[in-house]
Amino acid sequence: MAGRAGRPQFCDTATVVIMTEQGRKKFYDSLIEGNTMVESNLHSHLFEHLNAEIILGTIKSVGQATDWIKSTYLYLRVRRNPAYYDKSQDMSMDQVEESMYEMCLEALQSMADVGLITMMEDGTVGGTSLGKLMSRFYLAFSTMKQLTSINGMESMVEMLGLICKSRELSEAVLRMNERKTLNSLNRNKKKNTVRFPLDGKIKTKEMKVNVVIKASLGCIQIPDVGTQYGNS
Repeated sequence: MAGRAGRPQFCDTATVVIMTEQGRKKFYDSLIEGNTMVESNLHSHLFEHLNAEIILGTIKSVGQATDWIKSTYLYLRVRRNPAYYDKSQDMSMDQVEESMYEMCLEALQSMADVGLITMMEDGTVGGTSLGKLMSRFYLAFSTMKQLTSINGMESMVEMLGLICKSRELSEAVLRMNERKTLNSLNRNKKKNTVRFPLDGKIKTKEMKVNVVIKASLGCIQIPDVGTQYGNS
């Protein structure tokens, strides 16, 4: 997405800078020149978008959800290139619309099962307090599903472990040069370390996130600047 940062009254042009690896340069060149078709990823984030529209009051039924998705780029691309979305290349228009309806219905039912929305037998849908939290804090459906699976008896250690597995933190990267610092923060007889240290060495990105969060909550100084600021 590119725009003028909410300044259309001041700017009549905008500059987009694409920073990528050398191996991806040809792909973006082709994309800019219009030689590569852009496909939709809405189906991969349908839960989050449907929930936001329900909380806003834009969608109040399964029928309105279907009408909404038919106004998106996803609907256009499914009609033009159904195979990309794991659908039959020979789909008729009626089959495409039925597919959109089933996609919305399945997503809404899954959201209702988690408690993000209410769904009546007549197809009416409404938001819940959980759905409002998901929309307000831009949480992923998978994260909400994890959080709603708790029974209230979890310890602080268990809750922190659950949070570290959330999709929002899944892009963290564990670098080789960070392991010494992280292991020192986790266990060190000569220095102040995190409360509730992990067993063994830091080997995964989830363990890294776990230690960094504990260090931040414990007001422990993180000596590695890259670890401290690169993943905040």
